Amino acid sequence: MPAGVCEVEGCERPHEARGWCKAHYQRWRKYGDPLASTRAVRGVCEVEGCERPHYAKGWCRAHYERWTKHGDPLATTRAARGVCEVEGCERPHKAQGWCRAHHERWTKHGDVKTHIPVRVSGRVCEVEGCEEPHYGRGWCNTHYKRWQWYGDALAQPRTVREVCELEGCEEPHAAQGWCNAHYERWRRHGDALAEPRDVRGVCEVEECERPHHGRGWCRIHYQRWIKHGDVRAHIPVRTSGRVCEVEGCEEPHVGRGWCKLHHQRWAKNGDPLAPLPFYYYHVLNTEEEEGARGEHDNMG
Repeated sequence: MPAGVCEVEGCERPHEARGWCKAHYQRWRKYGDPLASTRAVRGVCEVEGCERPHYAKGWCRAHYERWTKHGDPLATTRAARGVCEVEGCERPHKAQGWCRAHHERWTKHGDVKTHIPVRVSGRVCEVEGCEEPHYGRGWCNTHYKRWQWYGDALAQPRTVREVCELEGCEEPHAAQGWCNAHYERWRRHGDALAEPRDVRGVCEVEECERPHHGRGWCRIHYQRWIKHGDVRAHIPVRTSGRVCEVEGCEEPHVGRGWCKLHHQRWAKNGDPLAPLPFYYYHVLNTEEEEGARGEHDNMG
């Protein structure tokens, strides 16, 4: 048999995969047999009594879809099954014998969790005397929101509280019993009575004179605390106007205490004073770079 052609006897088409041409390979993928009859030959569904046109794997589209969904081309349809197979559940069948709720549990957890009751339509709030529709955690939307805001589904609504609970504050209530200003202080500093920024003035880190931003620190130290859990006071903050630490270099600071040129030398060679390869110099356009280029040429 010539190399590069299909291995099926009598087929001279070019090889595609697994020793077969594209047509026989696709038959193998679809039917499990490279010699399987094509749809045109099969004609109709193989299920006894079904005269629908063939679609895939020997079945019509309907039986193929039942096999895909239920693992059996003869599985009863939703109309025949009627309701969920879980005992006591009267919801309409969705798939695999279960209603939508139990099927989604099985999809997510691998178990329909029949011991957990499914929320029923028409469920109302569990608060005594409340007939509003259920929303979450056993409560209606109103009581759920009260629990979410105040930690208690029976907490007084905002219209009753009206003003901030802090002594001497007459501002309108916003959340958690406080006005907007005290709520924001609690959210930012963990204390509704925390001093506002204009009172605190500057950062509490020793020798830092930047304006206060949050929790007693400036924006930079506050960001360090958020990222690392520590303000890292021992690490100095970069200041505007900082220059390279290499003796005699007055170029602006870029990183690790050096200007762009010395930082590039350190990144390339591990030493900020090491000469850079020639092709770096057209990028680093500084007076020091020009001097370094001359040193490089002299070395050559």
